[in-house]
Amino acid sequence: MDEGCSDDGEPHGTAGRPVLDAIGYAHLTNTLITVVRYFGGTKLGTGGLVRAYGDAARQAIAEANVRRCVERTTFRLSLPYELYEAVRKLCTRKDADIVGEDFGEQIELTLSVESTLVEELDAELLDLSGGSISLRR
Repeated sequence: MDEGCSDDGEPHGTAGRPVLDAIGYAHLTNTLITVVRYFGGTKLGTGGLVRAYGDAARQAIAEANVRRCVERTTFRLSLPYELYEAVRKLCTRKDADIVGEDFGEQIELTLSVESTLVEELDAELLDLSGGSISLRR
């Protein structure tokens, strides 16, 4: 994991570190917070700077629209019509999104699922279908 911060002219450890600590405390990754401070004629001292930068970062995090991002895998599967509803229910339980449907001789579904759940979903599809449905990438 790479991380970094900059005090950009402020005394060492008074700007970047409090912001980076706020990010870590919130368990965020792939995050950038930039705090701009305009000097208003009042000297804050090192303790005041740490509080000001840390408070600004915590407030930004609290007001942000934070989203959880996960790697997803897309795959296709063919199934008979009689298994369609059961497969849809399984997809709902496993948070697998049906991103495409083609109704022909059989139903062709395109699914998107969190990559860590692919093997589990594949096993449940095999079990549900008696071995007739499996994922194709």
